[in-house]
Amino acid sequence: MCTQILSSHAVRFTLFVITLSLIVDGGWSEWAEFGPCDAPKCGNGTKTFKRICSNPEPENGGQFCTGISVKYEKCQDVCPGNI
Repeated sequence: MCTQILSSHAVRFTLFVITLSLIVDGGWSEWAEFGPCDAPKCGNGTKTFKRICSNPEPENGGQFCTGISVKYEKCQDVCPGNI
């Protein structure tokens, strides 16, 4: 008669998963023209520019951009005889 003795060894693996979240503060995009000069013919007016907080967008609790997102500049419609 043949007797076989088996030895049992327990192996334990511990897996650690570490997730890091990088806090990213927002940054402004470049100014973009939002509308044409609203001056009447041969008159003065304003032109609107805007920028958005997307360069980069805030992430993981990062701060939103500070400052203005819309600005206005004077503009004019020049009459052909006044060039």
